[in-house]
This record gives sequence, structure tokens and C-alpha cells, in this order.
Amino acid sequence: MRQYLSALVLCLSATGLQAQQSWQTVSEHVDFIEQPAKLRFYDSNQALIQGDRCALLVDAPGEFTQTQVFIAQLRKQLRVPLCYVLASHAHDDHLLGLALVQKHFPDAQLIVHQSLGDNFHLAHEQLNERLDGFVKSIALSTQRMEKLPEQEQQVWRGKIARAQARFKQWQSLAFSTPDKVISQATELDLGKLNVELLPFAAHTQGDIAVLVRDDKLLIGADMVDMLPYPGEGNYQAWLQALDELSQLPVTQVLPGHGSVLVTSDLTTPKAWLEAIVAHVKANPSTDVATLVETFPKRYQPQDDELAQRAYVMFLEAGIKRAKQAATTKD
Repeated sequence: MRQYLSALVLCLSATGLQAQQSWQTVSEHVDFIEQPAKLRFYDSNQALIQGDRCALLVDAPGEFTQTQVFIAQLRKQLRVPLCYVLASHAHDDHLLGLALVQKHFPDAQLIVHQSLGDNFHLAHEQLNERLDGFVKSIALSTQRMEKLPEQEQQVWRGKIARAQARFKQWQSLAFSTPDKVISQATELDLGKLNVELLPFAAHTQGDIAVLVRDDKLLIGADMVDMLPYPGEGNYQAWLQALDELSQLPVTQVLPGHGSVLVTSDLTTPKAWLEAIVAHVKANPSTDVATLVETFPKRYQPQDDELAQRAYVMFLEAGIKRAKQAATTKD
């Protein structure tokens, strides 16, 4: 019964894990906001780029409680107006929090990839589904609470009341229409600092990487993760994108999940994606479960249980995607 009450974590006040994002100044113009290790596969990193005139924010946390904490810190870190917010791609852990950022910074222009711009109704649907989920979680938790002993009910009444109060701040959230839709390499002038927006169809059908050439820094989001989620990827285009990104004049690479990387680290996701494609190609009639079981063990992470669990889920999704692509070609 108590497991159903845990759904309220989506609406409760931002404490604990939500407060543990790490703000790191990684170059003259860029702050990297990294999720705590135990949330690195659950929610996304962000990057804040500041020139002399404008700032650009790349992504926002997917959970609104965490986004509220993030926005409070963002206000302290900004030296110039926030002129732009950019969605690196359409996944909810990068995109949904931008609705809350837009509410607090209504003058900031929203930048998206052409693929997302053409299907922006899906962003609205994602947001509405998240808000509907909050309503259902509160209702279900209330029902379950009523079956608990009275002493425990008192504790949960307070939590539910806080969840309801927080939801009132979110229930009218809506995305503003994108102001800039990117289909080719585009430069933004932030005031004595130009940044380059580089569109790809790799991790998803609409990814944007950001190059800060003056700082020798690349924001690659989920395209460059050490353990990327490949369930929606275009393998051929993704591998080509990693080759292109590895040739850029950068020394630091900021992923969508995990810690700061260097350019040579891009060989790790590339090798893993290549191995998935090769494994499926070599065993075209083998079922997904067997392909997962027989996948080369050298790619399995050794660092912690969380990474190992993510690895199995990501591998299964990647093999399904590779089999789907092979079938389509046939």
C-alpha cells in the first residue's frame, strides 16, 4: 500500500535529491549543471552560456520540483538577461521543465529542432500527460491514505496538502510557441560570444548540439552520453554525428547525463552503438532476449548497480531498434 503513496514524490516540496544538482563553472562563459549520480539516468543535465549581452540555457530538469530549485539558482547565476532557452531534443527529461522556465522568463525565446517544431503538438501532449499524472497520483494516494491507520494518515495528509498546493502552481503550465526552429547550422550572438547550434537526427529525429568555439567546449546532450539510450536512434546518422563531433576543436564535452567528458570519450558510445548494430547483423534470426544475453560482456559497466540496470534496459531497447532498422531495410 505504501508503494502507491510514493508516487507523491512527483509533487512534494523540492528537498533531498532535488537539491543536489551540482553547478560547475567549466569555462569562461559556461556553467554545467549536473544531476547527482543516483539520478543521472532519470533526469538531465543543463548548461548555461553567458555572453556580455545575453544568456542561453540548454534544457531544464524534467521534474518540476527540481526545476523550481533550478530556477531559483539560475536567477542567482545570471549576469545578463536570459534571451534564449533551447531544447536539445524532445525527451521529457530535457524538455518539460522548459515550460516552467518559460513561465518565469517569458521574454526568453524558445529554440527547437525542425523535427520538434513540426510536431510541437507532441510537446503539449507530453506536458498535459505529466500534469494529468500528478492529478491521478494525488487521487490514488488519497484513496490509499484512507486505508492506513489514523496515525499514519496524519503524516500523509500533510504530504498530500503540500502536493496539492504545489500542483496549483503547475496546473496552468503551457509551452509558448517556439521562436526559432533550427534545420541547419545557426549562429547566435550572445554579446562578444558567438555560439553555434548544430542540428542532427541521431539520438532522436531532432537533436541540437551547441558549440562554444571560444571556450573549446561542446554541449552534446544525450548524443554523447557514455551510456546513451538508443531506443529511438538512427544508428547510421548517429555514428556519423559522433565522428563529426569528435573532429570539432573542443577539449570539453558536456553530456545530457553524467559528468564532463573530453573529446576522446566519444569513442565509448560509438563503440557500443557499433557493437549493437554488428551483433544484430551477425544474428538476424535471433530473438531479442538471446541477443541481450549473448552481447559481448566487455561493454557492461562495472561502476555501480544503477549503471548495470540501466545498461540492460538500454541494451534491450537498442537491440530492438537495430532489428527494426534491419527489417525496414529488408
